[in-house]
Amino acid sequence: MHRDQKQYLHVKQNVVKIQAWYRCQLTRRVYQEHRAKIVIIQQYYRAYKLGKAERKSYLQKHAAVIVLQAAFRGMKARELYRQAKAACVIQSLWRMKREKQRFLQLKKSVTALEAAILLQ
Repeated sequence: MHRDQKQYLHVKQNVVKIQAWYRCQLTRRVYQEHRAKIVIIQQYYRAYKLGKAERKSYLQKHAAVIVLQAAFRGMKARELYRQAKAACVIQSLWRMKREKQRFLQLKKSVTALEAAILLQ
């Protein structure tokens, strides 16, 4: 009987070892599956965060470019306005000079006519 009990204990120990090994393998496989899923979730989350940061950076740069473009266009518009104003001043001075010369010529002609009339 002692021998049977010894053999039973030996078989039982082997069964326990096999069960432990099987449970270990099962747990290991479940762990690896969970780990793979977690890694995929982490990759998606990191990509999402990176995309969000990139979009924020892009929007900041876009806003800065818009501000710079508006400033540049404003500067160009002011420059064109100053040029147009200067052209108007130059044109006004030119017309004034031309009219003054015409007036002086007319005055000279009138004076000459008056002198001719007085001499007759």
